[in-house]
Amino acid sequence: GSNEFMRSFMTTQQGTIVIEGDGISVLEIDANADLVRTGPVLLPYILIQTSDSGYFGLDRWYSNRRNPDLSETWNFLVEPVFDTESALEYQPNSYLMSGISLYAGPPWHLEVLGVSDPGIVDFHWEYPEIEGLAQPAGMYTTNSGGFLIAGRIDAETDITDFFLAELDEAGNLLRYVYYDPLTGIGGYRVFVTHHADGGFTFSGLFVTATDTLRLVRTNFAGDVLWAVPSPLTNGWNNIHEMVASPDGGYYLSAADRHWSAAARIDARANLLYERPIMYQPPHRKATYTQIGFLPDESVVLATSLVEFGSPFSTHEIWLARVDSWTAPWVLTADAGADTVTVQAGQPLTWTGTVRNTLASNRATDIWLQARGPDYQVTPPFSIWQNVGVAAGDSVSGELTLTVPVDALNGPHNLLLRVGNYPVYEYEAWFTVNVAGGIPVPPVQPME
Repeated sequence: GSNEFMRSFMTTQQGTIVIEGDGISVLEIDANADLVRTGPVLLPYILIQTSDSGYFGLDRWYSNRRNPDLSETWNFLVEPVFDTESALEYQPNSYLMSGISLYAGPPWHLEVLGVSDPGIVDFHWEYPEIEGLAQPAGMYTTNSGGFLIAGRIDAETDITDFFLAELDEAGNLLRYVYYDPLTGIGGYRVFVTHHADGGFTFSGLFVTATDTLRLVRTNFAGDVLWAVPSPLTNGWNNIHEMVASPDGGYYLSAADRHWSAAARIDARANLLYERPIMYQPPHRKATYTQIGFLPDESVVLATSLVEFGSPFSTHEIWLARVDSWTAPWVLTADAGADTVTVQAGQPLTWTGTVRNTLASNRATDIWLQARGPDYQVTPPFSIWQNVGVAAGDSVSGELTLTVPVDALNGPHNLLLRVGNYPVYEYEAWFTVNVAGGIPVPPVQPME
């Protein structure tokens, strides 16, 4: 479209994808990106799937309820909790939301509102002892029938930290944990993941000299089990979302100015995969990414883009589905190593799988490119092959590059891509150390 900006994105239990935002109706599409249905625009920032396969949404001002076919059941003005970024269906047709009431402050404090169909306020709980700009990122029920609320809080001027609050079923505050020494100054984005042992993983991005991401894992009591900096490389500090994977690890979505990326880390935040997915040219910028996975564990990355132009800039939403997380391509010259030494004039061969998850036949490109620090292709290390793959099928792929006899000695960084611009199902970096080629010219001293 020409002016579409994503507000909410989710993958459903039925294996579909729901997107809502400015400039579009709410859309539900299947795993092959075919349209299933549309619904009226209600612009929620938060959208959750309910027990009857319908939806409950919040846009900070209004809450709304949708049927499974996306039609609206009811909506009402959320008062007094006006700034809320989290929702929970704690029993069928009853919902919890938490945040702050801007009418009441400053100083602000955490507030919780209970709502049931068809838009009836059941209770309103306030916690003056949890003072600050509280922005819950997750709410969960406990085995005793109470609630856990976790997120970020600006408890002091320009100080942002993680917090965890436990309530009983009547809304009484049982404990409040404030993680002051673990984070930093000026944080502005937090995600939480709740685990089977009752603990949490907090993910936060903080405004420092390097915009650092931190991951903090706690147990149910709120004790810190570990805290680590960002495991990502390649400058992916701008983490937009974190979701738990079925094996106890996490999927992360990220972006810099021109790339949207997806990453997977294990339960101890060790990096497993890190894949740039969509590249945008200089006149376009990836502004926001969200990530989710379908029942077959394929990953869906949604990206909001802005295209700069005259007289107006426009917005678009792109989707990419990735299903090759566990099928890396290998460099056969050295038993799958990602670093190899080769004589100039000798061939190198990569092998792997080319998949087609679409409902129609397509031709898939396999690219191998040498990349300089400016991301531009550096000749003569470039080669590509086009492989035709039937709908829903996969074939073995192979790509062979002969290192030029006039290649410079030393390391060359090669980027292997499988897919079609601007979406690549697989990307990986390899380092080739060339020997027997042209010596690197010596650096001339400055006069």
